[in-house]
Amino acid sequence: MPCCTKIPETADKDVDDVGQYLEGLSKAFKSLEKNIAETITEYQQLMTSYEKVAHTFTEITQENDRNIQLFSKDFEAEMRKLKDGPAMASLQMDISRYVKEGLKPIIAEREKVAKMYKVLRDLRKSYDTYRYDISETEKKYAKKNKSLTESKSYAQKGKKRDEVSAKYETKKKEIVTAVAHLKELIYDFVSHALPGYAVSSGSFAKHLGLQLESYAAGIGPKATAGTTSETSHNNGSIVEENGKSMDGKQSDLLQKNTSSNPLTLEQEYYQQIAK
Repeated sequence: MPCCTKIPETADKDVDDVGQYLEGLSKAFKSLEKNIAETITEYQQLMTSYEKVAHTFTEITQENDRNIQLFSKDFEAEMRKLKDGPAMASLQMDISRYVKEGLKPIIAEREKVAKMYKVLRDLRKSYDTYRYDISETEKKYAKKNKSLTESKSYAQKGKKRDEVSAKYETKKKEIVTAVAHLKELIYDFVSHALPGYAVSSGSFAKHLGLQLESYAAGIGPKATAGTTSETSHNNGSIVEENGKSMDGKQSDLLQKNTSSNPLTLEQEYYQQIAK
């Protein structure tokens, strides 16, 4: 065979489609990992922004009424707690468990199928080489009006070509089964990872929302003579030691929200689907 001869490649759409599918999956997996990481980053940046705003409130209440100072400092402390505390850590842990950890065996299975695809590609290349050499030998001997029985390699190459062809068909059936299995794994992964991601993210967002709403009642008018710096009553509103003004309902809400686990909904969800 002449040097640098381009051998025509046998077309096999089924196998070529597998190659495109695997390539698309590889890109999608990388994008998913990147986008999942960005979710955590965006939440952290959001909480950093809240903390900065809270800090500026604290700065502008310096040398002001003690209750308003405490009110601002409490808000700043709560925002910092959400950014650095267990709620954020739980969000990171759960997203990692439901998405990143769940993705690992899928990636491994995809790599396994990719190796099978490479074997098929190599077999097809080998088959095409034998086929091309045999065709060239036939042309050469026909041109010289010679019998192919005179060729020492013709029969041997024909046998090798047929062996490669048979092996190719066997490996092709195997990869079809492997791809079907990979798709089943992906189905199971997404059916659990997507809800896990949504519930974990939503639980943190809900917890954040409830913490922010707990400040909705405000602090009420500035304390006047005859009232203490610890508590002040105004139309049923109570200014507690932390400077926050809350009616009874709002106080109960804050106490309930502060003590609750932000991932309770997520845990309940997975307990239900496990039944």
